[in-house]
Amino acid sequence: MTSSTTKVKEQVSEAASVAIPVGNLKEAIDELRGACSKLQASVQGINSDLEVTNKRLAAALRRYAETSVFLENVLTAIPSGVVAVDTRGRIAVINKATEILTGYSCESILGEHYCQTIGRDVPVRQTPLYTLASGYPIDQEEKTILTRDGESVPVSFSTSLIVDADGTLAGAIEILNDLRRMKLLEEELERMRKLAAMGEVAATIAHEIRNPLGGIKGFANLLERDLVDNPGATRLVKRLSEGIATLEGIVRDLLDAGCDISLKLEHIDLLDEVRRIVEMFEMAARGEDRNVSFEVLASDTSLLCRVDRARMRQALVNLLRNSLEAVGNEGKISVKVGTSSYRSRSNRGDSEKSLRDYVCIEVCDTGPGIPDEIIKDVFTPFFTTKSSGMGLGLSAVQRAVTLHGGEVRYERQDKGGSKFILLIPRR
Repeated sequence: MTSSTTKVKEQVSEAASVAIPVGNLKEAIDELRGACSKLQASVQGINSDLEVTNKRLAAALRRYAETSVFLENVLTAIPSGVVAVDTRGRIAVINKATEILTGYSCESILGEHYCQTIGRDVPVRQTPLYTLASGYPIDQEEKTILTRDGESVPVSFSTSLIVDADGTLAGAIEILNDLRRMKLLEEELERMRKLAAMGEVAATIAHEIRNPLGGIKGFANLLERDLVDNPGATRLVKRLSEGIATLEGIVRDLLDAGCDISLKLEHIDLLDEVRRIVEMFEMAARGEDRNVSFEVLASDTSLLCRVDRARMRQALVNLLRNSLEAVGNEGKISVKVGTSSYRSRSNRGDSEKSLRDYVCIEVCDTGPGIPDEIIKDVFTPFFTTKSSGMGLGLSAVQRAVTLHGGEVRYERQDKGGSKFILLIPRR
């Protein structure tokens, strides 16, 4: 027997000695199959649980997304500014109203510190940072904030804390409301109160003036009758009577300021009326030794127009008096009378039908003109920059012209001085 054959026999004998009994192997396989079945059942159960969990998670995520969109829409729809800061005082949320109010965009401001943006130059006591530090909310107080462009804006504000579901402090929220419109209304209301009080005083003064003025008028009439044989003196007395009539018109306007006024329309030559009034002022300036020249420029020899003579005369007298005060002791006043077509400010359409024919009276002077900052107030009753006077002149001019359906416009002349334009509709 060869050595190799002997070696093979030894290997077979060794394998037979370690062989697993067939019966035990079958039991092991059955146990393994049972364990695999249980594992497969467990895996199926886990998969089923995961599927349910995934569905619940997807539903929760969907509800969260819908809630987030809804809350974002709510924030956008709120007309008040909403600002939320975290515990470090950094801006976490702002809404559209805050962007409009402050000029800061959401992208540029999120994550920035409150005091470096919306709270710039605002005392800490008037910020949500005070609420964060103290725990005390602020209810409906007022402050002024600076926009991104540096504009000061008055606002009302309220603050409160933000806490998580477990009560942990998460930040603070601030609600802002723009007060600019309210402040304007308050200023207008205060102005109206002052005007009402001044109107009462003016009406009282007018009543007191009316009686002595009536006496002066009576004496002037007697004087005119006695001087009937002296044409020169009679002419001067007539000018005196015209001045008295103007004063009566002022008193009447003071008494009628709060009442409806009916016009007494008649056809008059406005050019002749202008010349008479300018002549009266020219004589007055000469009598006061003023070096003031007057001129009347007209495109026609006469200009008939249907107006209330007394009120139109009062408007022209007030304008010329205003110009004479503006030029002082030396200057020039010119009055230009003519007709022209203007587009009414109350009818700004593009149609040519909006053009109207007007009698145009321009009163120009070489005075300093009206400062730009007060032009909007010059026609306001009782507004004046003079140490004397009641501030009724230009408001009376505007009222008289408006009653005729016309307009008063102001223009600054190229070389300085003022130009007032009276536009009276042709009737």
